[in-house]
Amino acid sequence: MTNKDELSSEMVMNMPAKAMSLAPRICVFGCALQTENLGVDALGTSILKGIHMAFPEARITMQDWSGCTQGSVQTQAGEIDYECLPVFRAESLRRRNGTAHLEAVAPWFGRMPRALARLLAGYNPTLKKLLQTDVVLDISAGDSFADIYGIGGFHGQALYKEVVLALGVPLILMPQTYGPFENATSIQRARHILSRSTMIASREEHGLEDIEHLCGSDHPPVVRCPDVAFLLDPMPIPENDEPFLKRRDEHERLIGLNISGLLCSDQKDFGFRVSYVELIRRIVHWAMRQSNTRLLLVPHVIDKGVARRSDGKSEMHDTASCRNFYQEFSSKYGNRIGCLGGPYLASQTKYAVGCCDFFIGARMHSCIAGVSQAVPTVTLAYSKKALGLMKQLGVPETVVDMRSLDEAECVEQIDANYQNRQAINDHLSQRLPQFIGEVERFFTQDIAGVVRRVVGASG
Repeated sequence: MTNKDELSSEMVMNMPAKAMSLAPRICVFGCALQTENLGVDALGTSILKGIHMAFPEARITMQDWSGCTQGSVQTQAGEIDYECLPVFRAESLRRRNGTAHLEAVAPWFGRMPRALARLLAGYNPTLKKLLQTDVVLDISAGDSFADIYGIGGFHGQALYKEVVLALGVPLILMPQTYGPFENATSIQRARHILSRSTMIASREEHGLEDIEHLCGSDHPPVVRCPDVAFLLDPMPIPENDEPFLKRRDEHERLIGLNISGLLCSDQKDFGFRVSYVELIRRIVHWAMRQSNTRLLLVPHVIDKGVARRSDGKSEMHDTASCRNFYQEFSSKYGNRIGCLGGPYLASQTKYAVGCCDFFIGARMHSCIAGVSQAVPTVTLAYSKKALGLMKQLGVPETVVDMRSLDEAECVEQIDANYQNRQAINDHLSQRLPQFIGEVERFFTQDIAGVVRRVVGASG
């Protein structure tokens, strides 16, 4: 991690024991739990675990779209409880937990003395909860602080942060990708948010360059931290629920394949040289040609039937895409091909991925579920984020870029990694303890240092 003027690890380690028993009020945005996107679920659960490591007594509130008032997540160390904060992207001023209302009133409340603001905010539980918060952590779903997915998506991400800043609540931007930005208004808003944040964390090596390209030198301390989902604990699935995960003999190899519903829908132009659907067909045939293998199709954006994104639209599920390919190939390959059931939590899906001997995925956090367990993993890349992560891990050769390779070249690179899977496993097994340790220190030193300084200043 980079050195910082105010928030050094030495300062944090020298904190008196009394400071370690703080019970800060921390609100988390950009990774609502109980949604269909298991990557976002992985981020949210991991952040809860990281906060709990730094402050076991912390009072944690999670942005929520489900209508619940409280919830909990299960980790290997036990259950972590949190409260829910309903904050939605909404155009109506009448919806008091919507961004339009909050954006309209936040500047007024932000100018008031905090005690008065909290008193007057009694009419609006969401506003009052934000004003009672010591610090807000925002992770933008990991890669949504960009307009590559559309101006509307970035607008929603920016609104949440702008409301927090207008209220005068310290904002920490959690490890995420910044950009790319194509729209001039998006660039201006991103620059404004970054420059006013309390701390910025990037999950890429080149993150500081991206931030300085946007802001110049006008930005708060920047630290680098790997994707926080490396902290996610795999939680077992009962064997009877997924018998396909059980190894039939010691020589058998289970290959996992995440199929992206987003890329199957062909609604985004990512500049591919490949037809993604045709590439998946070739990968299935390749996997079945390998000696003594079975293939497990793994959805990572799932169809729960009820959850929706903040803009009210349904995600492009992987569930239907996996089932469609399973139906297409099961008659030919029989019980050598299977499809993960569920719906499962991110932690349970990570367990399933950990049962694989080799994994191939397009969804970033499905691939993190693999590499974080030392499973040799190939990422079918459609943006810069995959290569940045795998370079940090020392396995850049496992990134197959669909923007520069054709179908045959992609399969050839997948096969080369499969043949080299033992060496990849050995390397990841050696690298992971240090890598995961960086994430843990981010919470227990970097985040903890900022929170203690904020709580101390307000006290």
